[in-house]
Amino acid sequence: MIRYKKTNSKKWPWKLTENYSYKMDFDVPMLQIAKLGNSYVKFKPLGYRKAKLELKEGYSINGANIIPDSRSVLRGAFVHDAGWQLIEESYLPKSFAKEFDKELRGIFIEDGMNKVFANICYIGVRIGAKWRFGIKY
Repeated sequence: MIRYKKTNSKKWPWKLTENYSYKMDFDVPMLQIAKLGNSYVKFKPLGYRKAKLELKEGYSINGANIIPDSRSVLRGAFVHDAGWQLIEESYLPKSFAKEFDKELRGIFIEDGMNKVFANICYIGVRIGAKWRFGIKY
């Protein structure tokens, strides 16, 4: 279970109150990648096409950019933001953005979001990937 709290920060209003790890299946090979990341986010391959994202207590995010922050949104926002942060800091290749976008959609659905709305959000983040990273969607 993910545990977070609202803060007084306008830039980073959501903060983890304990460590959180999330296991994922990726459609890209995880060959030759060691555990990597920064002081708050680690990406650890667990074998071919499997990985674990580890977020340290205190990791903060701004929440969702367009839709309201809610219980069905925030866990996905933490995972997605951490993944994109690793891409932006060049720990992971840009091609991983699509995989983190897929994880976001899946978490939204797991956490109670309507599938149609989750798919609309997925399309939105894919457009964001095109704008931010120049990635085809």
